[in-house]
Amino acid sequence: MPRIIAGEKKGLPLLAPKGEMTRPTGDRTKEALFSILQPDLKDARFLDLFAGSGQIGLEALSRGASHVVFSELSGKVRAMLTRNIKSTGYEENARVLGGSADRTCRLLIAEGETFDLIYADPPWPDVKAQIDKIEKHIHELLDKGGSFILEAPKTLDTAPFVTGLEHSRRCRYGSAMLFFYTKQ
Repeated sequence: MPRIIAGEKKGLPLLAPKGEMTRPTGDRTKEALFSILQPDLKDARFLDLFAGSGQIGLEALSRGASHVVFSELSGKVRAMLTRNIKSTGYEENARVLGGSADRTCRLLIAEGETFDLIYADPPWPDVKAQIDKIEKHIHELLDKGGSFILEAPKTLDTAPFVTGLEHSRRCRYGSAMLFFYTKQ
């Protein structure tokens, strides 16, 4: 069961869908991710694409982010995500959008939204195709100096190309790889 591992809501358990619909990020990967991001989290605007239960965005809020937009395609999973947001008390700091990540990105661009941090954890069997669909939007949504982080399977041994961003780092944790990009 996913949980918030640090910050003001440390230890709070989160609901997660049963079965194969989502693959929650492991605590070890999540701890490593947030150890790297911590200096950039205070008052950050955070976009959580392919949000699932919302554990990454909620962790960001618990550690000091000011606002998170969650994007989740599945209505069933989105309902669980909304319950998780309510259980944390972060309703004022969160926005949940339905539909594909591509649709979410286009909507946010039309609204003039930008983010300090963007995190994407697409379904692993389809990771390259999903990134191809959204990579053209990431540059527009990311503030200068901001970071885009992609979680992908360790079998993806080369960083996907993301237009206008510099691949700055990659880390392997168990079966997961984290790819970090920055906007110069």
